Amino acid sequence: MTIDAMFTQFPRLKFYLFDEGFHRAETGYELNRAFWRQGIMTEAMSAIITSAFTELGLHRSEAVTDDINERSKGLLRKLGFTHEGTLRLRFYFRGRFWDEHYFGLLKDEWH
Repeated sequence: MTIDAMFTQFPRLKFYLFDEGFHRAETGYELNRAFWRQGIMTEAMSAIITSAFTELGLHRSEAVTDDINERSKGLLRKLGFTHEGTLRLRFYFRGRFWDEHYFGLLKDEWH
């Protein structure tokens, strides 16, 4: 399978610009399990973050993940994001409530 086909069929990388006046954005992502642990999302997120800070002039990048997604929390930490807080029992999934974890990365913290 080609890279183009893989990205067309499986992953999602979302970049939400809340308000240009605040110079911040939230990034979200999903990747088909078959492509985990290949560095794909690390590479994609690095490109998005670099573009956000250098081309769009943003000051801050944000991401949210839930309790059960340890890989996502690990990716965010690997990219330099700081865990900034937890909203308790905010996310309903699989018949129960889960905590949501908020992460942030400032422009001057990005390599």
